[in-house]
Amino acid sequence: MDVGVVGLGVMGSAMARHLAREGLLKAVWNRTASRATPIAEALGVSQAADLPDLARQCDVIITCVSADEDLLEVIEA
Repeated sequence: MDVGVVGLGVMGSAMARHLAREGLLKAVWNRTASRATPIAEALGVSQAADLPDLARQCDVIITCVSADEDLLEVIEA
């Protein structure tokens, strides 16, 4: 199973690290790309260009987005 993580704040980055250790993490995406780049590189996974790209790469996507409006934007993408 290939897992993706949306939102790389405190909780999302911790989840991404755990999933990477288990060999499950395929890709990450964050609204601020500069936040995703070092995490993706450190974990050896893909940094998705956008949400549709993440969906193409992953079987399961975990969202770690705190604001309601931001979560709706992710879901509707």
